[in-house]
Amino acid sequence: DEDRKNTEEYIEDLLQSAELTPSFKLIQNSVLRVILDRYPSRFTHNAIEFQTDIQYSRFAFVAYEDIVTLSLNALDHTFEACDGLPIYTENRFVALSVHCHNRMVLIRVKNSKGNMINENDDELMTTKDDDGTHGIGVKNMRRIAQLYDGDIYYQYSKTQFELLITLTIPPAHIK
Repeated sequence: DEDRKNTEEYIEDLLQSAELTPSFKLIQNSVLRVILDRYPSRFTHNAIEFQTDIQYSRFAFVAYEDIVTLSLNALDHTFEACDGLPIYTENRFVALSVHCHNRMVLIRVKNSKGNMINENDDELMTTKDDDGTHGIGVKNMRRIAQLYDGDIYYQYSKTQFELLITLTIPPAHIK
């Protein structure tokens, strides 16, 4: 469709014009590669350590828009949680890992935090003042994960938050 073609052309232009971070050059999915490449300088500039362990990066079975929604929501939320900590705080970090076990893709994002977590009926609620325009990100991530026979799970402590997104690779996409 036309939107997908435009997205692909835009991504290709970014790939041609950008100096990609060496550790992300081997990521097979171009959308994920471009998105991830935008974060190291943002995190470093804000004194947040960014650790990655990307063992799976094909994502051929996931629509571009879904990759964008999952990755931007997850990384933007972690950035906001870390950026809310005082700059002198030790362990301002974000750790992203992507692995595949059998047919299950596991995307784990762990970060330091200082904010309180709001829940209602096991759903994360926004902590932002203007909750009318916020709080849709986690719902969208869950909806997308469920489209791919997966889900999202989270756990947290006073100082850390961990998000796990699972996606099931359809048999036709197994290599």
